Amino acid sequence: MVQVGNVLRARIAFVSFFVLSLLVPLAVEAKEKDKLESSGGVLHSTVKIPMDDGALLLAEVYRPRRVSPVPFVFQWTPYNAAQHAAFGEDLARAGYAVAVINARGKHGSEGDYLPFVDEEKDLLAALNWILEREWSQEAACLFGFSSQSYSAQLLAATGHPAIKTVINISGLTDVEELFFPGGAFRLDTIFPWLQFNYVERPLRSIRLWKRSFRALPLSSSFGWEPEVFQEMAKGSVKTEGIKIPVLHVTGWNDVVYRQTLFLYDQLVRRPVESRPFQKMILGPWMHNHMPGDRTTAGDEDFGPESPMSHADLSALVHRWCDRFLLGKENGIDQEPAIDVFVMGKGANKWRHESEWPPAGMKTRRLYLAPDHSGEEPRVGGLLVHSPPAREAQSSFVFDPNHPVPTEGGVNSHIFEHNAGIKDQSRFNERSDVLVFTSPPLEEDWLFCGPMRVMLHAASSAVDTDFTAKLIEVRADAYERIIEDGIVRARFRVSRKTPQFLTPGKVEPFSIDLGSTALKIPAGSRLRLHISSSNFPKYDRNPNFRVDPFEAEELREATQTIFSSVERPSYVEFGILEK
Repeated sequence: MVQVGNVLRARIAFVSFFVLSLLVPLAVEAKEKDKLESSGGVLHSTVKIPMDDGALLLAEVYRPRRVSPVPFVFQWTPYNAAQHAAFGEDLARAGYAVAVINARGKHGSEGDYLPFVDEEKDLLAALNWILEREWSQEAACLFGFSSQSYSAQLLAATGHPAIKTVINISGLTDVEELFFPGGAFRLDTIFPWLQFNYVERPLRSIRLWKRSFRALPLSSSFGWEPEVFQEMAKGSVKTEGIKIPVLHVTGWNDVVYRQTLFLYDQLVRRPVESRPFQKMILGPWMHNHMPGDRTTAGDEDFGPESPMSHADLSALVHRWCDRFLLGKENGIDQEPAIDVFVMGKGANKWRHESEWPPAGMKTRRLYLAPDHSGEEPRVGGLLVHSPPAREAQSSFVFDPNHPVPTEGGVNSHIFEHNAGIKDQSRFNERSDVLVFTSPPLEEDWLFCGPMRVMLHAASSAVDTDFTAKLIEVRADAYERIIEDGIVRARFRVSRKTPQFLTPGKVEPFSIDLGSTALKIPAGSRLRLHISSSNFPKYDRNPNFRVDPFEAEELREATQTIFSSVERPSYVEFGILEK
């Protein structure tokens, strides 16, 4: 991707998710004409948009000086619309109007803010208000980063005829899955975000966060009732209503990249005749590293080809709007639908595909098996191509009072010191981590698709967690995290109807490890860590029948993993063969 200097970046800067400072809302007048300003061929007005219940939402509007109606870009934000001036001015100079609207209860907008709840009416009211302006055409592009993109998708799903396209930058679609992946609470991401964005308290020091994460009951450290989580988690976009072109941009180390893949997959599953056009760009970035010139995530440097600069993103947005708002035949819809960055030593290059997962991807499995060589001194074993003929068992004791600490991975960028690619070797000697390792690879493997772990396991508890972490063990002994996941036992079958365990009974557990694009060279080995905690990425399971938010004590559980032909345990992944 092309990179530019600091002056150009500042001029066309886009504002990313999780702004870590709050600006005092601007004083505004009720009438648009009272705040009309002109700068460099751009008209800027600060306006109040009436909602159906009479609440007024504060918005910043940017448009070209010419009087004739123009297409517009619509952005809904809880992060202060005034911070998006460079974005609005950039597009206005290109001939578009831009309306950036503060969500209800945020930065000068009236009402109460509750993320992801009852937004649709406000979104439609704001859209219709814009359409009534003399400067607007009935041609809108919905744009958003992260939670802003949830609002864009929600509005797109209404099928309003003025909406022509959506630009989804690391957006979220299914709030429940974001908050509770695998049924466990995404503690180090959602708790700080709500602390900052919902109750508007300053972010704490890392020391204080560690204390809050360990609080018992966990709810005692919240600034709100735990039921708020459940109310917000009901937010979900009805993706079947999205029938317009969608541009997706996200990164492999972005905390919400799985949500982007989910939306893409929901749209591409449709019959060809009803499938909207999509383009998806999958870089190596973390959540707040794009746009920008960063080339690293954790310990790994992805090289000079990896960044998407502010100029790159600006040019992409312009081309997309020109094609789907103005109808210009600029070729963007004739280019490969998927631009994917392949990470790894000997790679770190862009690859272009027509679909995701790529055509030609083959699914492979490596099974958990015992190691009879005597070279592995601890419980665990091997990763092999066939399940063991005789059933193998490995056990460990999970004590949530002493959880396995989070070390790198696709984590919240608020705690950037603990996110991205990190060495996992220090966990190999923990008694509560089972380690399974493959022989050295005889040839390069190109991981390019989804990954998951299937376990057959039993617990002494009626509820518990199982975690999995896939690792590349390099020839230099560095153990690179690939991805990880979790499943909460009570939600192993259904999120809606908890089903507790019968202690000692063997059950299947599926653990989603997301997706990746990673070249693993010959000579490296694959390693799988199986445990029951990854803290504070996920909250700790108390291991008994209690609301985890309200547990005042944590109990030990004995976990046993089984693997055989009849009850296989394995890691499954997609690779592209030569």
